[in-house]
Amino acid sequence: MKQKHFIDLSKGATPFVVLGCMFAYQAWDNPTAWAYLATHGTYGLLWVLKSQIFPDKNWEARCGIGYGMLILTGLALYWGTPWMICAWKIHAPLWFVSFCVSIFSVGVFLHFAADMQKDATLKLKRGLITDGLFARTRNPNYLGELLIYGGFSALSMHWYPFAVLGVFMVAVWIPNMLKKDKSISRHEGWDDYKANSGLLFPKLFRRSAGMGLFLFMLTGCASQVNPPKGFPSSPLTDGGFALQTDRGLVSPSDGGFVSDSGGADLGTFDGGATLDVAASGVDVTPVDGGVTPTASCGGDGLACAEGYDCFATWGSCGDLAEVGQCRFRDIVCDDHPDPVCGCDSQTYTNQCHARRAGVSIQHSGACNSLRCQPDEGLSRFCARQNRGAYCKVSDGRCDGEGYCGDRPQECHPDENAGPVCGCDGRTYDTLCDLRAAVAGLDRFGACRDRPQEPIP
Repeated sequence: MKQKHFIDLSKGATPFVVLGCMFAYQAWDNPTAWAYLATHGTYGLLWVLKSQIFPDKNWEARCGIGYGMLILTGLALYWGTPWMICAWKIHAPLWFVSFCVSIFSVGVFLHFAADMQKDATLKLKRGLITDGLFARTRNPNYLGELLIYGGFSALSMHWYPFAVLGVFMVAVWIPNMLKKDKSISRHEGWDDYKANSGLLFPKLFRRSAGMGLFLFMLTGCASQVNPPKGFPSSPLTDGGFALQTDRGLVSPSDGGFVSDSGGADLGTFDGGATLDVAASGVDVTPVDGGVTPTASCGGDGLACAEGYDCFATWGSCGDLAEVGQCRFRDIVCDDHPDPVCGCDSQTYTNQCHARRAGVSIQHSGACNSLRCQPDEGLSRFCARQNRGAYCKVSDGRCDGEGYCGDRPQECHPDENAGPVCGCDGRTYDTLCDLRAAVAGLDRFGACRDRPQEPIP
C-alpha cells in the first residue's frame, strides 16, 4: 500500500469523527462544533478529492502496514480538537469563529491552488516554478496548510492542537521543504530564485511578520479559554485553595466555584455560595466615579460597570437596601439542568441563565417546586411525591430548607472538582460523586481536614 492510502483514510474519516463527537456529547446546539465540522471536515474530503485528481508525489511511496498504522496514529492526534470542543462545551465568540473561518479559507486557496499550479506546470515543462503563487514563497502549499490547520485548530481556543501542528511541522513539513530545496537547487536560476523567495513565508514580508501571525494563533488564541480543571489547584496563603481561570486566580475558600466551560458564570457553582472575586485577579479599581466592576453595589448606591450586574444575596428579592455584589454577566451558557427560581418568579435552567438575564436568585429549584426539609439520602416526603426524587439543599446549607429534585442522571464537566465534604459527613472524591449520592455539599475539602469557613 502507498502512504497516501493511509493519509486519505484518516482525512476522509475526519467529518465522521467530528459528527461522532457531536453525537456522543449532544453538541448539536454548539455553533463552534458545527464550524469545526464545516472546516476540518470539508478539508478532509477536499484532500481525498485532490489525492485522486492531482496527487502529491511525496505520498506516493509504498509502505508497510506498521508504518501505515503509525501514520494513522499520528494524524488521529488532530481528532483531539473536536473532542475538546464537544466534551468541554467550548463556545468561541462569533467574531472569533468568523476570523478562524477566514484564515481557513485563505489557506484552502493557497494550498489547493498551489498544488494544482505545480501539477499542471510540471506536466508541461520540468524545472523551477518561479511565477504565480511560487513567485515569493517556495512552498505556498505548506503555507496554505499552515493557515488551514491554524484556522480550525484555533476554534478550540487551546494550545493542544497547536502543539500537534508544531510536531508535524518539525517532523514532516520542514524536512520535506529542505529536501525539496536540495532537489531543485540543481536547476538553472536557483540562486536568484532563492534570493527572491522565502522557504515558507513570502519574501515580500519580513520573516518576523509571517512568524508573528503564527505565534499569535499559537499563543494568543490558545490562551483565551482553559479546559475544565479539578479543585484544588493552587495553594493560598490563608490555607485555602484557588482555581486558575481565564479571568485569573479565583479563591473558592468560601465555597464558590468557577466554571471554565461555556456555561461559566463568575458566581456560584450550585446553591448560592458566594465567589471571592477579590482574589480573582479582576480589576477592582473603581471607575467612572464609583462604578465598580467587582465591589459591593445596591444598598450604598454604587452601580456596576458595563457588562456587570448587581446580584443580591439569595432570597433577598425586593429588599432595596440589600447590598449585593457586581458579577460579570455571561454571554453564553450551557443547558446543564440545575434549575433556580429568579427574583422575577421565573424558573431558569441554571444560575448562568439567570445571571445572563440580569436576575438575582430567590432560591434553588423551580419556582413551583415542592419545599422540603432534608434528611439522609432520598427524602421520604419527596419520594412520595415523585419516585426517585430527593430533598436537594443549597450548597453550604445542610440544615436549611430544600426543594424536591430528581436524582442527577449525569454530571456537568465542572463537577470533577474535589474532594468535597457532604452534608452526611462523608468525603467524596468529586462533586460528581456527591451529586450521584444525592448528598448536599457542606464544604470543599475532605471532612477530616481542618474545617473551613462555612459557605455563606
